Amino acid sequence: MSAQTISFQQEPMLLRMEKIAGAGKEKGQFVTYESRFLEGITAPAFTTRSMDVEEWIRRSVEDTPLTYRKVNDNRFVIVRRKDETPSAGYLAGKITDAFGVALPGATVKMKTLQRGTITGMNGDYLLALPPGNYIVQVSFMGYDPVEIQHTQIEESRTSRLDIALKEADIRLDEVVVTYTQPESSMAGALRAQRNTSYISSILGSQQINRSAGTTLQEAMTLLPGVSFDENRSQIIRGTGGRWNEVLLDGIPLPNYDSSYKIFSFDLIPVTLVDNIRLLKSSTPDISVGFAGGVTEIVTKDIPEQNYLQVNVGYQFNTLSTFKTLRGRRRGNYDLIGLDDGSRKMPGSFLSLTPGVPEKLPGNSTLFLDGHFAISDRKSYPSPQYNITIGRTYTLREKGDRFGFVLSFSYQNSFRQSVINHTQRGRWDYPNQYMGNLNNERNEGHTHYYNTVVGGVLNAGWQFGKNRISLRNLFTRSLDNDLTEVTAHLTDIPEGEINFNHQFFNYPTFSDLYQNKQEGQHAINEEVLLQWDASHTFVQRESKDAAFSEMYKPLKDDSLLYFLHQHPALRALFPASSGWYMNRERNFHAGLSASFSFQLDNTRNKATFGYQAHYKNLRFASNEALYSYDSRSELADPASHIYQTLERNIFSGSITQYLPFIMFEHRWKEKIRFVWGVRGDYEHYGTMKTNEEAVSVGKGKWYAAPSANIVYIPEKNMNVRLSAQRSVIRPKLADYIPYPVYDTYLLGTSINRTVYPSTIQAVDFSVEKYIGSQDIISAGLFYRYIDRPIERTTYQYRSGERMYVLQNSDEAYSYGFEAEIRKYLDFVGDSDFLRKWQLSAGVVLTRSSVKGKRTIVIPQEDDEEMFMETESTQKRPLSGQTPYQWKAGISYTGKDLHTNMLFNRSGRQLFLLGENAYQHEYRAPSNSLEVNISYRFPKSDIRLKVSSSNLLNTTQIFYRNNQDDYVRDQYNVPTEKLLPGKTENYDKMHDPVIHEVKNGRTFMISLSRTF
Repeated sequence: MSAQTISFQQEPMLLRMEKIAGAGKEKGQFVTYESRFLEGITAPAFTTRSMDVEEWIRRSVEDTPLTYRKVNDNRFVIVRRKDETPSAGYLAGKITDAFGVALPGATVKMKTLQRGTITGMNGDYLLALPPGNYIVQVSFMGYDPVEIQHTQIEESRTSRLDIALKEADIRLDEVVVTYTQPESSMAGALRAQRNTSYISSILGSQQINRSAGTTLQEAMTLLPGVSFDENRSQIIRGTGGRWNEVLLDGIPLPNYDSSYKIFSFDLIPVTLVDNIRLLKSSTPDISVGFAGGVTEIVTKDIPEQNYLQVNVGYQFNTLSTFKTLRGRRRGNYDLIGLDDGSRKMPGSFLSLTPGVPEKLPGNSTLFLDGHFAISDRKSYPSPQYNITIGRTYTLREKGDRFGFVLSFSYQNSFRQSVINHTQRGRWDYPNQYMGNLNNERNEGHTHYYNTVVGGVLNAGWQFGKNRISLRNLFTRSLDNDLTEVTAHLTDIPEGEINFNHQFFNYPTFSDLYQNKQEGQHAINEEVLLQWDASHTFVQRESKDAAFSEMYKPLKDDSLLYFLHQHPALRALFPASSGWYMNRERNFHAGLSASFSFQLDNTRNKATFGYQAHYKNLRFASNEALYSYDSRSELADPASHIYQTLERNIFSGSITQYLPFIMFEHRWKEKIRFVWGVRGDYEHYGTMKTNEEAVSVGKGKWYAAPSANIVYIPEKNMNVRLSAQRSVIRPKLADYIPYPVYDTYLLGTSINRTVYPSTIQAVDFSVEKYIGSQDIISAGLFYRYIDRPIERTTYQYRSGERMYVLQNSDEAYSYGFEAEIRKYLDFVGDSDFLRKWQLSAGVVLTRSSVKGKRTIVIPQEDDEEMFMETESTQKRPLSGQTPYQWKAGISYTGKDLHTNMLFNRSGRQLFLLGENAYQHEYRAPSNSLEVNISYRFPKSDIRLKVSSSNLLNTTQIFYRNNQDDYVRDQYNVPTEKLLPGKTENYDKMHDPVIHEVKNGRTFMISLSRTF
């Protein structure tokens, strides 16, 4: 210490007081304190010319929880302030090796405190500490110890410290320390993505919460190469529909809809999600086959600290909010998604013999006057509420702990879409509509009313070398949407002025319940046992559905035209009705054992496992249909109309057996090789249609080998190569033999026998990680699909669409993808630029399909002959798009965050036609979302204002003009386009099939974490 100037550096308070006490003792002055009161408190730096010990003490405790008492001129006592109570922050994280493999039993301790813990089964740890600056030491047998300087702990916050230990020496500055709130951070998600053995992208809840998305579907568009079509079908790497799978907490989800094999992402509120993982390649322990990707939804996990989080928001739509919303009657409990019984099925259906229609006498009906009445209501801002409680308890000092997360979400939304034009279903249009809004059109609206209620209760117990988790999720949703279309019928007199009004409404209750138990047990350092068991229930019930004549499945149009000729009867017989139920229940069990061993310089692990799924499906269709009696002796027009009751039931079950063996080899920290094989066998239980057993064939074993290699040529760089073979089997719902009306596509879906598709896949990617949140990656992928399952559009009778499931012969698809996320610190060295991050991603795909197409050959007697012919079609798979790209920029300050994201998706083969000119495409579409959030420092309340679909893009679905194709000797358009022609949308030339506008959406929300 200088005689003229005394300088103190920022340092732990205990060390400061030791210095002051030593200096004071030389002057006969004494400083007394209890060390425990000083732990975790940082003394500020200062410089002074004063040699007064009291002055040093006063400046040292300034702006800290401490003060001092002056006993006399020579004695001082350091004490806590009376208004201060001991506070705590948290240090949490995960200890892994260089490849991201968890290290259970690693030691984490504070150098200046006699306090520490050991990591649990997943390599995670948690320590409660007084606020302050610490030196953290981490060690594990066989690895170099690591010491991290300047780890800051803040009051009531969690500082996250994830460390990768190396078998070789490392420099301390190679360890990255990140600080986050109690949620999955963007840095943590990127780190997890980097450490997987397969190719993946991971979206953490921090990134989800900062986006404009309020539903799981909207949040998933943040992932590179992911988008959704109008039918809510997920598109991954340009591939949609059944080529993608969904896992909820690692368990495959059943399909809720019998006509389209997709999972409804709106069943799960986004607030219940911890992170979303997109798997692009596979390992043998992943029990599903896919061609595009697998989406794994991970719900909220055991918390790192106690907290209570409350979120309140309201959504506004420019086409809907404060405007008229039309609809049929609502139940008393629609607001909370429950059925009050007013829509229950009439008891007369229960006495029907399934498969045998019954005609009601005369023109009697099941329905009272006003049953199908439609009324106007006012639409208000859509509320969204969420409350989440997290609790964690330390059971012993050696890392044992118990915790749980309880979350509840509610949202009630009102929305409206404008249908500029439609020709789907049996609608026709005399002059092909090319996009001119001044022309007469088949136009209308869809009025959406939706309620979603959901909850999560997850709990975990970590003790010794064991971890047991329990995950429970439920969601209940109601969709009560009304579609109305006004148009003219082309083949009636005065069709141009005599408009026809049609509507349909399917009040639908959807349920998802899942319970999962899982455990991990380390027998010793080399042996790990893992097990899990789960039950999943998905149900979709449409109750008291109403549909006017234009929307009846596979029925003739006699009554449609009869009612058009007798308008007064339309008030008496406005619509047919139906009750539909699709219920699937799945049970899953899995067991695996891993054995680690060393051979020379190679660390190895062998895993043997077995998984089994039991799936049971029940489908019921009950319809009360109006029909037309054409007998001329019926004088009263009303007597020509009668009602028929129809009831159809299907039930079936499948048991799936999935044994696997997997090996992992690691050479130093340069190469990681994971390979193995999974067996796949399905045993079909009894399938019944209308209580009669039907044969569906015998089961067959398939082998699904896979291999993933990761090479690390330099620090923070991965080169990945993977290959796999998998099988996509028909779903249980594919065996339902009855026509099902699709309310999105306005046509009837019909299943027929299809065979499993097998996929050969190869993926290559290079990833460069720059810091904790930046990445540059690029990759190639290839898929060969044998017997791809596709749904093809056929024309049934005059103009009605029918969607038929079938196998094409073979297909191959290949593509390129790239992603970049980079902060702007490369532009200049300033704090401002370091807060801005650019992001961009692109996916390009090409494909070719070999199959059959139908040609029509004119005959001499004016008849037509239909013939199927082999063809290789240079077209995408059904649901595929040739490109997707997105670009965005975000700013992250201490309390302010804002981001803007632009997405563009290329044309999509939305519906497969019988021939090329009958394919329906979705035109390229753009979307723009912007959001801004601010945290008020004093109250810790976060205000978020977000917007989506700012460009208000019109969704256009079209067919290529048949004059754009080369014609054969029968003057039939072929698959080949004329020179200069493409499948791209050509406005005012290509006929528009469906055109809809959804409006801009804005949302304001407030949240606070206690």
